[in-house]
Amino acid sequence: MTDFEKRIKRGMTEKKFKEICKHKFAKGKDAFFGETYTYGNVGSWFTWNRKESGQIQNEKPPKGCELFTNNRAFYDGPIEEWKEHFSSILTTDIIFLGLNMAHEGKPMPGPKFQNARGVKRIVYTFFDTKAEGAYFTDIFKSDKRLLVEGKNPANSDEFLRIVRENEDVIPEHINLFEEELKFIGADKPLLITFGGAVDWYIRQSIKRGFLKENTFHAIINIGHYAPTNSIKGGDLGYIIDTSEKLSKWITIPCDEKSIREKMKQLGREGDLVKFYR
Repeated sequence: MTDFEKRIKRGMTEKKFKEICKHKFAKGKDAFFGETYTYGNVGSWFTWNRKESGQIQNEKPPKGCELFTNNRAFYDGPIEEWKEHFSSILTTDIIFLGLNMAHEGKPMPGPKFQNARGVKRIVYTFFDTKAEGAYFTDIFKSDKRLLVEGKNPANSDEFLRIVRENEDVIPEHINLFEEELKFIGADKPLLITFGGAVDWYIRQSIKRGFLKENTFHAIINIGHYAPTNSIKGGDLGYIIDTSEKLSKWITIPCDEKSIREKMKQLGREGDLVKFYR
């Protein structure tokens, strides 16, 4: 166990959990769908429901939420309702940060606190580690000014081109992110960024004074969880690469025995053939 893992605080209350889920973070700001979206729409928690056997539940998604299971992603039911074990697992000492909402640049329909927590690489890597229970959000929230007709904001390259054409909105998004950290109670968290673009925007925001340099315990960039990233070795290569990058802060076992045990817990033992063929 790392020194950082020993210091992680977990003590979320039901009241605070529900406040986060229902809080309209951009109230009064029409560009950000201010009367529509809450942190429950744009954020999530890295926690997965378990059966008595320890396996992830992996339920069938309700109608309208089928996109959650694209590429064999996990869907294990909504987490917008308070569960007793949340008080001992949820933490704001670790924040995972993505780029933007993938579903047309807006939250997907269905239960709250979804974001991309069911993406298989996220589950394969962080399930049953000390990172479980961390908060996950995006640096760019849904913004009408960035939803350009005829362009696909779900494509990261296209979205970044749109942002470059509208750079004046960046400070507003950074301010919203900073307010989000304060509201959920994240005090100098470990920030883990998915992909180089997110990391660049965070560091540029610190350089330009949009964010304070001491806002985070540390900023660690890991590969994006998309299967199209440049990390070699497929899902196993992603786990190993992430384990190496986070080794000073979060322990992610990536030896064959540990991987086999995790896949058994996840009910995905068939994927081991792909891992170790």
